[in-house]
Amino acid sequence: MSRLSFFALLRFYLPLALSGLLMTLQQPVVMSVIARTTSPKESLAAYGLALSVAVLLESPIQMLLTAGAVLAHDKPSFRLLQRSTLAAGATLAGLAAILAFTPLGQVFFHHILSAPSKISAHTVVALRVMVFWPLVVAWRRLYQGILISLGQTRAISYGTVGRLVVIAAVAFLVAVPAGGPGAVAGTSALMAGAVFEALFVTGWLRLAGRSMNDAHSETEALTLGRLGRFYWPLALTSVLTVLSWPLINAGIGRSAMSEQSLAAWPVILSLLWLFTTPLQMLQQMTIALAADTDLRAVRHFALGFGAVMSGLLGLICFTPLLEVLLVRVLTTPAEIIVPVVLAGRLLVPLPFLAATEAFCQGFLIQRKCTAVVRTAMGINLLVLSSAFIIGTQRGSVPGFLLAPAAMTAGLLAEVGWLWRHASAHLTPLE
Repeated sequence: MSRLSFFALLRFYLPLALSGLLMTLQQPVVMSVIARTTSPKESLAAYGLALSVAVLLESPIQMLLTAGAVLAHDKPSFRLLQRSTLAAGATLAGLAAILAFTPLGQVFFHHILSAPSKISAHTVVALRVMVFWPLVVAWRRLYQGILISLGQTRAISYGTVGRLVVIAAVAFLVAVPAGGPGAVAGTSALMAGAVFEALFVTGWLRLAGRSMNDAHSETEALTLGRLGRFYWPLALTSVLTVLSWPLINAGIGRSAMSEQSLAAWPVILSLLWLFTTPLQMLQQMTIALAADTDLRAVRHFALGFGAVMSGLLGLICFTPLLEVLLVRVLTTPAEIIVPVVLAGRLLVPLPFLAATEAFCQGFLIQRKCTAVVRTAMGINLLVLSSAFIIGTQRGSVPGFLLAPAAMTAGLLAEVGWLWRHASAHLTPLE
């Protein structure tokens, strides 16, 4: 195994981290567009509902990025992954079409989710724009994974930059002047950006001049059975991750000071994501480098990066910097400033835990131990739910304190499970 220097790892990782950070900007861009349309309040609600359905439908194919990085080791494997991606994306697009083009959509949004009839009508129209969202995202993530495995990480960041430019251009120059519903403007911009990025990474891979046979090759050919055993635990992991967010919101709503906590929670999350989003791609870096690189170097880089991000979050949350940011930059309402500050202090360990999670997941996925990753996420949800149940039964714990504590406890339990199994598979972790 070769040993990459710190700067070599940094050059590999920075484009991926930049891509993750840029992805967080797309929602503020879309929200600012919707705010400029007629009936922004109803449009934001409809956009949020349509996006939540799209994200839920997207969740089973999120891990195709990982599958591309691990399994596309030759042309036959690549072709099988392509066919499977098209089949999965088309199936999920069909489910979206049932909601968008049949009376089931109105029933789901109006009667089940209790959205007002005007909002549910706008939601259905907005969802029609995103019918092919799962298929486009599935294709894009497969190609992104293959590019990462080939070391073409710059393509990921370039594609994300282009995606943001397309989203802004479509939204501000096309969707808003057209005068249509704001929710449709938002989903149209997102869809255009996703299509651009999918075409970009497809073209980059074809022009890279690298044969799939140049990548890591395995003795055992990839079959549908092997693909299923590898992928379904990862798909379930992604679905469980998506389902954890409504679980957290429900727990906050049942806690003390629920109204104040729910108002503060989006601000708390935006602060947390600023420090954890760059760490998510540590998983992909570990997957790409674990086979041919001294894993100790990758581990030290990942955990060190997580420690730095936790330190920066602590520096902000335990000094007046956070209050200055909240008051002067974000113009946060005065009544939620203290909850955000207190919650932020509880979340300081999360970046380090997130980096450890990403490293362990990447190593175990590269070793095809995907069932361990799924079980770890299940343990996370179990601990998270238990913490909320205990906290809400006490009745006196505010939601803005209970949620960070529950998240930290759940992630700590997940990381413990992952580290235990990762340590059992490789001696450098001992």
